[in-house]
Amino acid sequence: MKTRWVKKEEVEKQFNDIIQLMQEIECKMDHIIHSVIVEHYEQEEERIYELTKRLEKVENHLENETVKQTDVFQNNVSLSVFSS
Repeated sequence: MKTRWVKKEEVEKQFNDIIQLMQEIECKMDHIIHSVIVEHYEQEEERIYELTKRLEKVENHLENETVKQTDVFQNNVSLSVFSS
């Protein structure tokens, strides 16, 4: 078995290269995570906006129906007063 002697400087250089690569990976991962969070936030914001619009339509519809029913009730009451 052949023994290989490595200089301390070479080991330190490799170690520093590894650390640098790990830092680059960490930075890229942070960027990716940030991008995913921002994208998800924007999608949820759009979804909330759409749901809010739908809710407003439903509220308007209910309000209109209530007004119509009130009008019908008032007309019926008015007519019934004259019928008696």
